[in-house]
Amino acid sequence: MFLRAMVSIDVIPPTVSIWQPLAFVHLGSARFLCNKAVEFEAKYDGSQQDLHPYWACVTGSIFASASFQEAVINETFLRAVNHARGEPDNFFQKLPPAATASMAKAWENGVDWGNEPLLRQFLTSKDSRLPTWWSVLDKYQLALYFANKPHYEKLFDKTGKFWEDLVCLKELRNSLTHHAPEIISFPPNGDPYEAETQRTTTLLRDLLKRDLTSALYGRGSILSFLGSKCANWAVELSTALVREFGDRMAVNPASILWL
Repeated sequence: MFLRAMVSIDVIPPTVSIWQPLAFVHLGSARFLCNKAVEFEAKYDGSQQDLHPYWACVTGSIFASASFQEAVINETFLRAVNHARGEPDNFFQKLPPAATASMAKAWENGVDWGNEPLLRQFLTSKDSRLPTWWSVLDKYQLALYFANKPHYEKLFDKTGKFWEDLVCLKELRNSLTHHAPEIISFPPNGDPYEAETQRTTTLLRDLLKRDLTSALYGRGSILSFLGSKCANWAVELSTALVREFGDRMAVNPASILWL
């Protein structure tokens, strides 16, 4: 009598893992559209030419610049999550493992305010525990907080000009995205930028202070600033933010800066 042993071998099909960051796409778009706005201005002859393609390039560049900022910081936290799960990544090679682990834990589970009593002072919003709901700038602050703990001098100064410029860009992007037209009233010979109470005029004064007026449109509305100068400011400011962040985080710059 013969016994036949049946051996079953389960074959696990191979899998393909794809990591697809898009920050570099946003940056490329911002630069491309800004350059198109510059070209439009150079060819403009002062006639009643349709300015909509021009404004499309400028607003698109501003949106892409803001998207670049957010994509970089979101991708940084998600890389920390993947790294904490065992994915090799030289992006964090100069950071202590505890910093990467804290970033991953905070992103997935939220910030434990009880264990981080000093964190709130560096943020603009202090309500939600989940960083995914935070402003872009607060996400940058959180990453720097964990990367440099317990020394916090490398976090961005919320009273400095660089931070004020970043907030101004955020307000411009928000105003364009969630635009709610306001009536701005001022005397016939007055200055529309001196009108009080309206949120729009506050933003316009901030843009005027940064000398971001457009050469192709009159004064008094947000269109007055939708030119290549403003687009270039948004691109350069966003690029400077990411460069500064890379330096202060001590991360591998080749992995973050697609610049």
